[in-house]
Amino acid sequence: MSAELPVLVGIDGSRDGLIALTWATAYAELHQAPLHAVYVLDDEGEVGGGPPPTEADDGSEVLDDALQELGRLGFRDASLEVRHGHPAQALLELSERSIALVVGRRGMGGFAELVLGSTSQTCTALATKVPLIVVPDTWNPATAAHQRIVVGVGGLGRTAFSELRMGSVARGLLHHSYCPVAVVHHPEP
Repeated sequence: MSAELPVLVGIDGSRDGLIALTWATAYAELHQAPLHAVYVLDDEGEVGGGPPPTEADDGSEVLDDALQELGRLGFRDASLEVRHGHPAQALLELSERSIALVVGRRGMGGFAELVLGSTSQTCTALATKVPLIVVPDTWNPATAAHQRIVVGVGGLGRTAFSELRMGSVARGLLHHSYCPVAVVHHPEP
């Protein structure tokens, strides 16, 4: 992996995790950045999530699937890692040394009817110091040019700077993705 800051992507063996990996790969290529894929084994089991990992779950199957997907995509500037701990907390800590954090909408948890899984929801609630991208399970690279991107910007206050920043986010995404962009400002209470 190069010395540049990577695009960080959380993977977990789910379909959404592989979709996030594919999206993160395209983002890394766009920004000429390396990719760092991390599988966090939650020894406690997430609230509302899947069961705690078994002793046999060392993460190798998840990493093998990710490696296979990266090979299919032809992406070589990538590193993969298994960590232990709370998935959202580990990803947020690692994101401080990355250019973006990418997660799937939902993971291996048992509540498919939820809008967001516990990891993506926690990452969204606690925010990050870098852009956080929650990739929907409907994302498809073949049709991505026709899908809308929604950007939430919060914690900036109602200053001229925040309005300017919201506009620059939308212009930057539109320039790089060629998709319609909607920017939503979430003011602090």
